[in-house]
Amino acid sequence: MMGRSLRVAPEYIEKVKSALGRNGYPSQQSLATDIGFSLSTVKSFLTGKPVDYLNFLELTKKLGFEWQDIVYKEPETELDDGFWECLRSLATNQTGGNLAFVLATPESPIDMAHNTGHSSPFFNIFGYTAYLEALTETEARELIASSPILFTDEDVEWILTESRRWPLLLQILCRERLFNLEEGENNDNWREEGLQQMKSFAHLLDS
Repeated sequence: MMGRSLRVAPEYIEKVKSALGRNGYPSQQSLATDIGFSLSTVKSFLTGKPVDYLNFLELTKKLGFEWQDIVYKEPETELDDGFWECLRSLATNQTGGNLAFVLATPESPIDMAHNTGHSSPFFNIFGYTAYLEALTETEARELIASSPILFTDEDVEWILTESRRWPLLLQILCRERLFNLEEGENNDNWREEGLQQMKSFAHLLDS
């Protein structure tokens, strides 16, 4: 099953890069400008990093490829009851109690098992539940300050405002800003990209 993000398969990266000039784009920026995407999105696409599903389709079309031909296909894994029961056995019998699982989900493990039709042997081993809320301002600022490249005060305030200090949204915006800085870019394209990626988690801002 395809996720909401896709990436170019490693064996096609060089072929995709060479398609820029062949399709009349002298630079990555020219493609970004023509299609209306941020430069960071185009760079991610051309280097095999995940991009939004619809963006992947648009970029693939612009460069003259069929998206199914160049997309990285995840190995198929059958997540049936046998898989989950093996995980439980691994945790309880094979590792001497030295293996732990952390499950991040908007619903309880037992409810998730029932809602997906799985049996509960694996899901009922979770004995502790922590409810992760928005961080305090101090916690959020500490998280942002942990970046290997420091952000400007203006960027920090913008990230705090747009994320409302939710950990996942903070992570998205900080990642995009860091990627932008590492690429030596001095623009606000990262903000557009970050807001685009946050759309899938808009429910957090409504809570």
